[in-house]
Amino acid sequence: MGQMNILLNNLQIIGYVSFNEGVQSLAAARTASGFRLNIPAVVTFQSPSESKSPLILENLRATFISDGCEIGTAYYSSVLRTEVRELPITLSWDWPISALAVYERIRNGREASFQVHLSGNIRFMLEGQPGKEPCSVASTFHEQGGVRYSRETWTATLRDLNLRDAVLVEIPFPADPPSGWEPVWHALRDARNSFDTGGSTGWKNCVASVRLALEEWRNIEKGEQGPPEPKGRTKAQRIDNMRWTLMQYAHFAPHTKADDWTRDDALLALSTLCSLLAVRNP
Repeated sequence: MGQMNILLNNLQIIGYVSFNEGVQSLAAARTASGFRLNIPAVVTFQSPSESKSPLILENLRATFISDGCEIGTAYYSSVLRTEVRELPITLSWDWPISALAVYERIRNGREASFQVHLSGNIRFMLEGQPGKEPCSVASTFHEQGGVRYSRETWTATLRDLNLRDAVLVEIPFPADPPSGWEPVWHALRDARNSFDTGGSTGWKNCVASVRLALEEWRNIEKGEQGPPEPKGRTKAQRIDNMRWTLMQYAHFAPHTKADDWTRDDALLALSTLCSLLAVRNP
């Protein structure tokens, strides 16, 4: 288990949180923007031996980081009171699909491994009417640790969500386009904006902007499709053939009705162009 201490005044250990790394899959549910992941843990929490006042622990949260990139934060909303020993809890972590795309690139087929920043607020309960006791000013603790889930656990979780078989594509929109490639990125942004607008007109315009981006790319690099027989083509020539084929597909957009185009059509064109640009890495 990935175990992290609960610290009073960030000095005295008064308990710990242990993350259950041995589960076969993590409980999760789809949301409108992605999915909610339930992180199982066990808490032991007690007052210092010299203190007669009980403590409460609230706003427990764990920020998960991978390869220096903050992926997200899981929260436990209930309040814990001492004495608590080996209490199972669940931290709730909302993931947008974009965060999963970034993390899957970082994970690169390995086990799911995170650095974890654990924090929470600790208060002393003061004397008062039972059930309405006042509390001291909160002291926030911070602790660092790590959590790992096996590759099998992680892929089983995604499979249960029907996300394991989804192709997650990051669209490369650098703030500063490579020198000379500005027209390509301008058309690419237009394609993205049209895709976000949606509707048959938006999706048609997305494909038409993909066509423009490919034409601007052709003005920079003609490409080399290689011999007619595919068997004799190099990898680079095969990629150029994909670029040519995508352009032929996108050429169709300006000559057809908006109703002929769907979200899946636009996603095919936009994601393929972005993947080709990522491979080219200008």
